[in-house]
Amino acid sequence: MATLESADTLRALEARLGADDTAGFYRDAATDRMVVTVTDEAAAETVRETGAVARLVERSGAELTAAKTTLDRTVHIAGTTWASTRSPTRSSSPPTAPSRVPGSTR
Repeated sequence: MATLESADTLRALEARLGADDTAGFYRDAATDRMVVTVTDEAAAETVRETGAVARLVERSGAELTAAKTTLDRTVHIAGTTWASTRSPTRSSSPPTAPSRVPGSTR
């Protein structure tokens, strides 16, 4: 079993899996182990073979990028900004707006 010694090794694994099968990786502070987010069991097995921990998530990096692209193209509210953050534990990014924006749920 290979060991994960560097971010370069993890980036290579992420590239091997592809944007449809992962949303990235992170170090779990509680266990001090590397975790790679995956969208299916086949990708999870590939991750486990490297010595990392696989975590199944709902959305892939490709889906998150597509959502961000759609928002960039279609959402234009003067005086506001938004961001998409890949949560290491959820891999989802529901958009939120400041309370001063009409119709905001925040």
